[in-house]
Amino acid sequence: MGGLGSERRGYFNSNDTTNDYRTLDVRRWQRDGLLDPHQSFGWKWSGDGETTATIQVRTEPGRVILSYRHRSHGDDWKDESYPVQLDWTRCNYGGQRP
Repeated sequence: MGGLGSERRGYFNSNDTTNDYRTLDVRRWQRDGLLDPHQSFGWKWSGDGETTATIQVRTEPGRVILSYRHRSHGDDWKDESYPVQLDWTRCNYGGQRP
């Protein structure tokens, strides 16, 4: 069964599912005041008391930039950077949420 930090090693010709990927909770970032523009912070995933993955996040108006390093099967490390647009939804009693 998948979960945070899980990997599917040894499976051939299998399709990935959403449980095979790490999750980010943009609503938590908003509650913690991390989505204000022009900030940077790190985020980590852990399991069994060990850090399993980390990512750097930079905020800009209307989006976040996710930057991380990864490698597969002993290959060279690759740097990745992904801009992710944020959609905001108005709340019934005022304010908005990402």
